[in-house]
Amino acid sequence: MEFLERKGAYVMEFSIETTYDQKALTAMVRALRKTLGRKRSRRTRNFGIFAILLGLLLCFSAVEINFRLIVTMLIVLIILLALLFQDPINAYFTRKAGLPGMEKAIVTFRETGYHSQTALGESDFRYDTIRMLADTGDYWVFAFSPRHGQVYEKKTLSGGTPEEFQQFLQEKTGIKMLIV
Repeated sequence: MEFLERKGAYVMEFSIETTYDQKALTAMVRALRKTLGRKRSRRTRNFGIFAILLGLLLCFSAVEINFRLIVTMLIVLIILLALLFQDPINAYFTRKAGLPGMEKAIVTFRETGYHSQTALGESDFRYDTIRMLADTGDYWVFAFSPRHGQVYEKKTLSGGTPEEFQQFLQEKTGIKMLIV
């Protein structure tokens, strides 16, 4: 555990370097969908299943193979693929919408908040803005809303163990870490 001496007091500090690649963003999107976005995700899934069933009903009721039947089958296939791969698809568009220079972040977690450094600049965050904490196995995800979050790689943690870091986060935010 890494401690910094400041004015006679010891302060705990953790550091994580995260690369915002497809894998990390997919973990973040999945965690957001399974936690804060549950209601919206359930509605989307139910609508998609309804559309697939309706499309299949139309396909099976067709008398002959024609252009409409082929288009209907393609639409059913596209909806099915979108439902099956929604997290990687959303992560892809999230990455494409990101600013150049945001691909890598070095974040330092301190008692009063956490500090993020990217090629674009530096930002400070408060723990009280976090609405949900999630552990995905390889990553920790902080959710601020159903569509906004941050992801941090576990393997690059320095300054303590993953268990100590999780305990630190839970104490600072007052939120229990969810396993997703």
